[in-house]
Amino acid sequence: MAEDRGAQHTVMIVDDEEKVLTALSRILRKESYSLLTAASGAEALALMAKQPADVVVTDQRMPSMTGIDLLKRVKARYPDTIRMVLTGHADLDVAVAAINQGEVYRFITKPVQDEELKLAIRHALVYHDLLSDNRRLVQEVKARDAMLEELEKEYPGIGSKRVSGGAIVVGDGGLSLDALILRYFPSHSDASR
Repeated sequence: MAEDRGAQHTVMIVDDEEKVLTALSRILRKESYSLLTAASGAEALALMAKQPADVVVTDQRMPSMTGIDLLKRVKARYPDTIRMVLTGHADLDVAVAAINQGEVYRFITKPVQDEELKLAIRHALVYHDLLSDNRRLVQEVKARDAMLEELEKEYPGIGSKRVSGGAIVVGDGGLSLDALILRYFPSHSDASR
């Protein structure tokens, strides 16, 4: 069941108990993200194939597929999804397995307080956004480095260096921009004056 609020984030709650799903949906109904619910791991994966979630919160003890098994599959198919386990059975072995095998962001025990769950999901969404921003920035740096490398191949001797703050200075130290344009782009020298 999907509840679209026109938000940019999607959170999925997975639990085999209908009453728990209903209660968690009620707790999260006023939050600013789309909420998906699933009653099993298989249903969650089918929903994720149609609409990937930014955060998945799953019960650990479910028939057919445990929460850890679900999160392992989510990790393999949707590595950017933040994964959390919700369980009433605070068992150290389950927690260690959840963290090690499913790379779980957070382990939450039932009964969970309303505000604790809301806050955990909000933090997970912030973490998701930070990871996304970091990946985007790394790609931008790689693209700029590739462009700089091409420029240095096309114009040998132009030179470049990184200065404090990560900025890249291109060209000979004492030359003005006009002099660099005249030196490396003579056909543009009239346009710059």
